[in-house]
Amino acid sequence: MCGIFLYYNQESTGHELAINYQMMSASLAHRGPDAMGVTAIPARNRPFLEKTVKIEKKRENEKYCAITDDFFQNACGFVGHHRLAIIDLDSVSTQPFLDSSSKVALAYNGEIYNYIELRSDLKNLGYSFYTSSDTEVVLNAYFEWDTDCFKRFNGDFAILIYDHRKKSIIGARDRFGVKPLYFHHINKTIMFSSEVKGFIRLPGYTPALNEEVAYHYLVADFPTPDTLKESFLKDVYSVPPAHWFEVDLNSFALTFSRYWDIEENSFNAQQILSIDEAVKRFDALLENAVKIRLRSDVTLGSFLSGGLDSSSIVWHAIKDGNKIPTFSSIFPGSPVDESENINVLVKDFNITNYQQQICFGDFVQEFPFLVFLQDEPFPALNVYTQYKNFQQAKDHGVKVILDGCGADEFLAGYADYRLLAAADSGDDSYLTDPEKNRLKRVKSLSANNLCAWLNVHEHEARIVSYINPDFRKAYRGDSLSIDRPMDPNYKKQFMGSYLKNGLFHSATGSWMNKSIPWDNRYLDRTGMWLGIEGRVPFQDHRLVEFVFSLPHDYIYRDGFSKHILRCSMKNRLPGSITGSRKKVGFEFPFTELVADNRTFRDFFYDLTEQQDFKEFDIIDRDRVVTELNNIRDKRSNNYNLWRVFNLYLWCSLFITQGQGIKDKCHELG
Repeated sequence: MCGIFLYYNQESTGHELAINYQMMSASLAHRGPDAMGVTAIPARNRPFLEKTVKIEKKRENEKYCAITDDFFQNACGFVGHHRLAIIDLDSVSTQPFLDSSSKVALAYNGEIYNYIELRSDLKNLGYSFYTSSDTEVVLNAYFEWDTDCFKRFNGDFAILIYDHRKKSIIGARDRFGVKPLYFHHINKTIMFSSEVKGFIRLPGYTPALNEEVAYHYLVADFPTPDTLKESFLKDVYSVPPAHWFEVDLNSFALTFSRYWDIEENSFNAQQILSIDEAVKRFDALLENAVKIRLRSDVTLGSFLSGGLDSSSIVWHAIKDGNKIPTFSSIFPGSPVDESENINVLVKDFNITNYQQQICFGDFVQEFPFLVFLQDEPFPALNVYTQYKNFQQAKDHGVKVILDGCGADEFLAGYADYRLLAAADSGDDSYLTDPEKNRLKRVKSLSANNLCAWLNVHEHEARIVSYINPDFRKAYRGDSLSIDRPMDPNYKKQFMGSYLKNGLFHSATGSWMNKSIPWDNRYLDRTGMWLGIEGRVPFQDHRLVEFVFSLPHDYIYRDGFSKHILRCSMKNRLPGSITGSRKKVGFEFPFTELVADNRTFRDFFYDLTEQQDFKEFDIIDRDRVVTELNNIRDKRSNNYNLWRVFNLYLWCSLFITQGQGIKDKCHELG
């Protein structure tokens, strides 16, 4: 896992390129504490890539290579890299990686977990290898299969390739967007970065808020499919998952192509597999997904929450005798505490486990910094617990962590799946009375509203009164119903899937456009700030394809989610885990702390007194204060109010203070 960036402008001077390189490199230096490098992209009339500088062992706080304007003479851009060394720790694997002819440069973030198998295939085709890294595998795979190489990779990756032969920039992002990649493209300038921080301080970019994304952030659980490719920064976009792209440097045209699609790649097992056969195949796929994610030349550990997902990962990780440390957060006396399950697993598995109790009183001191490191506003405060878990892992020397992210989305772990499974099967016997009432509403929705409900999950009750009415009207219109305009292409895609596969599978697919991108961002930004790579076995595309091919009652049965996973782990984990119907989800106690903790409460009141908060015209400041008062007096449990403060702090750091973000970060850190 690393930080990658690229800048290209044919008219830039050497001095301008040097300044832009320093700004981008400094903004992403935290993503690669071990090494760094930069390659100058030569002018079009130059025969090959002539200049590369690498720092094979970074000093503390070293943020960019010490190069002068002369380095960029006869250049029109650069490819940069910060390395977190995970596989092949030798300095020869420091990037950017060039081919033997010095005409192709590669900067790559992530891991290709099947790189050993691909190296063998490429050797049989006549390729030689000089390192044991997966980076060299990526480069040779590109030479052999061109852009078809991306569909051969089983991994989490963001890739940037400058190809001087083609006069083009080529890149790709993994199937579920585990690794980030953003771009800004205007006139004849194009730039790419692992984080939006990479653009903030560039002389040619003026940071501004993407107000439509901000609006949906405030009123919806997750971004809508129409805004998913956009970021909170105006004119900065996210490369969509499962796509590769090419920038033709002759015309400056940027084109995207999808290389993987869940509908096309989930093979049809419904008619041929019994539940026992499906469990056996699922188990084999999960076993291999974990196994190849254990490939590492540094210390590897795993999070262990005490729930089904992380417990299953740990079981598979240690089954062949591997000894890995595990890390847990506990909440004594809380309904979400799972320390009893954790302690049973530690004893049964004979594993090392480190536990910590989260102190929410420390949150206000770290909240502004958390907003900064997360790169964009986040929808749930449970990211704070994840941050603390990563800190705990770092304190014990871990550089790779296994995480259960993805299991709830693909194996029906969320409460809404109970409704959807009942709607699909016609059996609502396991639903509570309130759930049955909600089910009636779901069944009564029009096709357009059903699509909106599943993919936006925006309800009238969630429309916050403290949004400035003019701002709300600009992005929503006068209506507050969920019958809002939606990208017609997405609606067509969803409804086609619904008619083909049923409500349940279509909803499962919709979560790929909702919580998965956010959860992967949490994992990436938090881990990379602390120098740890997160790996997610449940997002192995082979496993997901198989799950999507199964009848829904293999996944959700008799009110139990994750049926196939429970079956596969039945005799391996305690019955208190495999037999529990309860979904234990941690929710940060924002409203309780506002009501009961004066230090916590005063922090947010103090923010409302800031002059720039009073001038923050997206929201109605007086109504925000009124709602804080209601929460303080326990007349409201409006958890979503904290998003106003999250967005405000983010704007203060990235927009208002955009050009001084380095100094601001230093103040916070």
